[in-house]
Amino acid sequence: MADAPGTGLTMRLVPATSLALVCALAGSAAADTGPRAAATEPIGVLEVATRGVSEAAGDKFEQSVEETLAGVGFRVMRSQTVQEKLAGTNYIAGCTVGPCMKEVLARTGLHRVLVARIQGNGQSYSVVVSLVDTATGELVSQVAQSCPVCTVEEAISTATLATVELLTARPRSAEGKRARAMARAARDSERAAGDATLERRQARARRFGWVFLVGGAAAAGLGVGLIASDRREVGSASAGLGGGLAVAGVTALVWSKSF
Repeated sequence: MADAPGTGLTMRLVPATSLALVCALAGSAAADTGPRAAATEPIGVLEVATRGVSEAAGDKFEQSVEETLAGVGFRVMRSQTVQEKLAGTNYIAGCTVGPCMKEVLARTGLHRVLVARIQGNGQSYSVVVSLVDTATGELVSQVAQSCPVCTVEEAISTATLATVELLTARPRSAEGKRARAMARAARDSERAAGDATLERRQARARRFGWVFLVGGAAAAGLGVGLIASDRREVGSASAGLGGGLAVAGVTALVWSKSF
């Protein structure tokens, strides 16, 4: 595919600029992550699958990743070295997750490996980079980036940036997960206790409300009877007391629903 005028210059300038940006971002992330970024344990590249781009692009991606990560304290074992260590073993080529990763750990000593895929379609590229724990065979994290209407060099820079983000992002440790789970449990327990307290208060308010309402109605009825029997003074007092109790009862019942 012929490049448009000026594309050659862009292919030289964009990767250099992108790589500088990657280094700056990675350096900032490494400063936040402390000793982890300066760890001497190497990161292995298990596989770089390419589709719609040349194998040379995959090799250039590895070189870019190796050089960039070296600037922030990571050592990278290239895929060729990893595959040489796996040659003649029980490892099945193409396996990137699951129990087969234990063989990778046993033969290479790598606790984490990168698996990348760069796919091109015309001038559009997609990049998926996965970080896999070889001891458990589980996917630790993954990033996916797209690079529409760009060059192979730009796609490689995008893939490099995605890889740096993958390795310098703070992982959710088991301790952090347990702490968050305990915090959620504490909040749920507190919420449940609060709900139980609220229900008790509502029940108490309803109980008093009905007592006052029934008592008020009885007192009001007695007052009306006394008034009818010409005992107006006592009857009026009883009726007034009954009315007050009834109002208090209704208020308590309404209040019990407003919690």
